[in-house]
Amino acid sequence: MSELLKREFLIGYPLVTTITVTREEYALRKALQLYHSARASARRRDIWAKLTGKPKRLVAMPEVYEVKNSYSLGIKTVEIDKIKGSEGRSSDYNDAFQPLKNNAKDRWVRMAMLVWLGAALPPVELIQVDDVYFVRDGHNRISTMRDLGCKYVDACVTRLETSFSLKKQPRCTRTPAAEFITINL
Repeated sequence: MSELLKREFLIGYPLVTTITVTREEYALRKALQLYHSARASARRRDIWAKLTGKPKRLVAMPEVYEVKNSYSLGIKTVEIDKIKGSEGRSSDYNDAFQPLKNNAKDRWVRMAMLVWLGAALPPVELIQVDDVYFVRDGHNRISTMRDLGCKYVDACVTRLETSFSLKKQPRCTRTPAAEFITINL
Protein backbone atom coordinates (compact mmCIF):
# COMPACT_ATOMS: atom_id res chain seq x y z
CA MET A 1 0.00 0.00 0.00
CA SER A 2 1.38 3.40 -0.91
CA GLU A 3 2.07 6.06 1.70
CA LEU A 4 -0.76 8.21 0.36
CA LEU A 5 -3.29 5.38 0.71
CA LYS A 6 -2.01 4.53 4.21
CA ARG A 7 -2.45 8.11 5.39
CA GLU A 8 -5.88 8.30 3.77
CA PHE A 9 -6.90 5.03 5.47
CA LEU A 10 -5.58 6.09 8.87
CA ILE A 11 -7.16 9.53 8.74
CA GLY A 12 -10.48 8.12 7.52
CA TYR A 13 -11.22 10.55 4.73
CA PRO A 14 -9.67 11.34 1.38
CA LEU A 15 -6.83 13.85 1.35
CA VAL A 16 -8.35 15.63 -1.63
CA THR A 17 -11.63 16.93 -0.24
CA THR A 18 -12.43 19.86 -2.47
CA ILE A 19 -14.72 18.96 -5.35
CA THR A 20 -16.21 21.80 -7.29
CA VAL A 21 -19.78 21.22 -8.39
CA THR A 22 -21.90 23.79 -10.18
CA ARG A 23 -25.45 24.56 -9.08
CA GLU A 24 -26.77 22.86 -12.22
CA GLU A 25 -24.80 19.66 -11.56
CA TYR A 26 -26.00 19.62 -7.96
CA ALA A 27 -29.60 20.16 -9.06
CA LEU A 28 -29.27 17.37 -11.63
CA ARG A 29 -27.95 14.92 -9.03
CA LYS A 30 -30.72 15.79 -6.57
CA ALA A 31 -33.37 15.56 -9.31
CA LEU A 32 -32.14 12.12 -10.40
CA GLN A 33 -32.12 10.91 -6.79
CA LEU A 34 -35.66 12.19 -6.32
CA TYR A 35 -36.84 10.54 -9.55
CA HIS A 36 -35.38 7.15 -8.63
CA SER A 37 -36.87 7.43 -5.15
CA ALA A 38 -40.30 8.25 -6.64
CA ARG A 39 -40.09 5.30 -9.07
CA ALA A 40 -39.09 2.91 -6.27
CA SER A 41 -41.95 4.15 -4.10
CA ALA A 42 -44.35 3.76 -7.04
CA ARG A 43 -43.23 0.15 -7.54
CA ARG A 44 -43.76 -0.60 -3.83
CA ARG A 45 -47.24 0.98 -3.92
CA ASP A 46 -48.07 -1.01 -7.06
CA ILE A 47 -47.05 -4.29 -5.42
CA TRP A 48 -49.05 -3.43 -2.30
CA ALA A 49 -52.08 -2.56 -4.44
CA LYS A 50 -51.87 -5.95 -6.17
CA LEU A 51 -51.59 -7.77 -2.85
CA THR A 52 -54.53 -5.95 -1.27
CA GLY A 53 -56.68 -5.78 -4.40
CA LYS A 54 -57.14 -2.02 -4.03
CA PRO A 55 -56.37 -0.07 -7.20
CA LYS A 56 -53.98 2.84 -6.78
CA ARG A 57 -54.37 4.55 -10.16
CA LEU A 58 -55.47 7.99 -11.18
CA VAL A 59 -59.11 8.35 -12.14
CA ALA A 60 -59.41 8.38 -15.92
CA MET A 61 -61.61 11.10 -17.33
CA PRO A 62 -64.25 9.52 -19.59
CA GLU A 63 -63.42 9.99 -23.24
CA VAL A 64 -67.01 10.45 -24.39
CA TYR A 65 -69.27 12.75 -22.45
CA GLU A 66 -71.72 15.54 -23.07
CA VAL A 67 -70.60 18.96 -21.90
CA LYS A 68 -73.57 20.89 -20.55
CA ASN A 69 -71.58 23.99 -19.66
CA SER A 70 -67.91 24.99 -19.74
CA TYR A 71 -66.23 28.10 -18.43
CA SER A 72 -62.78 29.23 -17.36
CA LEU A 73 -62.09 29.98 -13.72
CA GLY A 74 -58.76 31.59 -14.59
CA ILE A 75 -55.55 30.94 -12.71
CA LYS A 76 -56.14 29.55 -9.23
CA THR A 77 -54.01 28.00 -6.54
CA VAL A 78 -55.17 24.40 -6.17
CA GLU A 79 -54.35 21.90 -3.45
CA ILE A 80 -52.39 19.06 -5.05
CA ASP A 81 -54.26 16.45 -2.98
CA LYS A 82 -57.52 17.44 -4.72
CA ILE A 83 -56.13 16.43 -8.12
CA LYS A 84 -57.41 12.88 -8.55
CA GLY A 85 -57.42 12.19 -12.26
CA SER A 86 -55.97 12.68 -15.68
CA GLU A 87 -57.22 13.35 -19.15
CA GLY A 88 -55.46 10.71 -21.23
CA ARG A 89 -52.48 9.75 -19.03
CA SER A 90 -54.01 7.94 -16.07
CA SER A 91 -51.87 4.84 -16.67
CA ASP A 92 -48.58 6.80 -16.43
CA TYR A 93 -48.96 7.81 -12.75
CA ASN A 94 -50.41 6.28 -9.60
CA ASP A 95 -52.84 8.04 -7.26
CA ALA A 96 -49.89 9.74 -5.49
CA PHE A 97 -48.68 11.12 -8.86
CA GLN A 98 -45.56 8.97 -8.79
CA PRO A 99 -44.32 7.96 -12.27
CA LEU A 100 -45.12 4.36 -13.23
CA LYS A 101 -43.16 4.40 -16.50
CA ASN A 102 -39.79 5.73 -17.61
CA ASN A 103 -41.17 7.33 -20.78
CA ALA A 104 -41.05 10.87 -19.32
CA LYS A 105 -37.94 10.59 -17.15
CA ASP A 106 -36.07 13.42 -18.90
CA ARG A 107 -38.96 15.88 -18.57
CA TRP A 108 -39.56 14.85 -14.94
CA VAL A 109 -35.89 15.37 -14.03
CA ARG A 110 -35.80 18.69 -15.89
CA MET A 111 -38.84 19.92 -13.93
CA ALA A 112 -37.22 18.88 -10.64
CA MET A 113 -34.00 20.66 -11.63
CA LEU A 114 -35.91 23.86 -12.36
CA VAL A 115 -37.57 23.71 -8.94
CA TRP A 116 -34.20 23.06 -7.23
CA LEU A 117 -32.73 26.05 -9.07
CA GLY A 118 -35.62 28.26 -7.98
CA ALA A 119 -37.17 28.82 -11.39
CA ALA A 120 -40.86 29.59 -11.68
CA LEU A 121 -42.83 26.88 -13.45
CA PRO A 122 -45.74 27.78 -15.72
CA PRO A 123 -49.21 26.97 -14.39
CA VAL A 124 -50.62 23.54 -15.11
CA GLU A 125 -53.94 23.07 -16.90
CA LEU A 126 -56.71 21.43 -14.89
CA ILE A 127 -60.30 20.47 -15.58
CA GLN A 128 -62.70 20.64 -12.65
CA VAL A 129 -65.68 18.27 -12.61
CA ASP A 130 -67.75 18.43 -9.42
CA ASP A 131 -65.09 18.75 -6.69
CA VAL A 132 -62.42 16.72 -8.49
CA TYR A 133 -59.61 18.04 -10.66
CA PHE A 134 -58.24 16.26 -13.75
CA VAL A 135 -54.87 17.12 -15.27
CA ARG A 136 -54.98 18.19 -18.89
CA ASP A 137 -51.38 19.44 -19.09
CA GLY A 138 -48.61 19.43 -16.48
CA HIS A 139 -48.44 15.85 -15.19
CA ASN A 140 -44.67 16.00 -14.66
CA ARG A 141 -44.87 19.36 -12.90
CA ILE A 142 -47.49 18.06 -10.48
CA SER A 143 -45.57 14.83 -9.88
CA THR A 144 -42.32 16.68 -9.25
CA MET A 145 -43.85 19.29 -6.98
CA ARG A 146 -45.69 16.65 -4.96
CA ASP A 147 -42.50 14.64 -4.44
CA LEU A 148 -40.68 17.81 -3.38
CA GLY A 149 -43.31 18.34 -0.69
CA CYS A 150 -45.29 21.18 -2.26
CA LYS A 151 -48.93 21.31 -1.16
CA TYR A 152 -50.30 23.73 -3.78
CA VAL A 153 -49.88 24.36 -7.48
CA ASP A 154 -50.87 27.28 -9.68
CA ALA A 155 -53.31 26.13 -12.35
CA CYS A 156 -55.40 27.45 -15.19
CA VAL A 157 -58.73 25.82 -14.32
CA THR A 158 -61.61 25.05 -16.66
CA ARG A 159 -64.89 24.09 -15.00
CA LEU A 160 -67.01 21.50 -16.83
CA GLU A 161 -70.59 20.58 -16.14
CA THR A 162 -70.96 17.21 -17.83
CA SER A 163 -73.38 14.40 -18.42
CA PHE A 164 -71.48 12.14 -16.01
CA SER A 165 -71.16 12.58 -12.29
CA LEU A 166 -68.22 11.31 -10.30
CA LYS A 167 -70.38 10.84 -7.23
CA LYS A 168 -72.67 8.30 -8.94
CA GLN A 169 -69.98 6.00 -10.34
CA PRO A 170 -69.65 2.63 -8.60
CA ARG A 171 -66.40 1.96 -6.81
CA CYS A 172 -64.16 -0.88 -7.86
CA THR A 173 -64.38 -3.81 -5.51
CA ARG A 174 -62.53 -7.05 -5.42
CA THR A 175 -64.59 -9.92 -6.71
CA PRO A 176 -64.70 -12.96 -4.46
CA ALA A 177 -63.07 -16.14 -5.67
CA ALA A 178 -65.36 -18.65 -7.33
CA GLU A 179 -66.41 -21.55 -5.12
CA PHE A 180 -65.60 -25.04 -6.22
CA ILE A 181 -68.50 -27.30 -7.02
CA THR A 182 -68.09 -31.04 -6.89
CA ILE A 183 -70.21 -33.14 -9.15
CA ASN A 184 -70.60 -36.84 -8.50
CA LEU A 185 -70.96 -38.82 -11.71
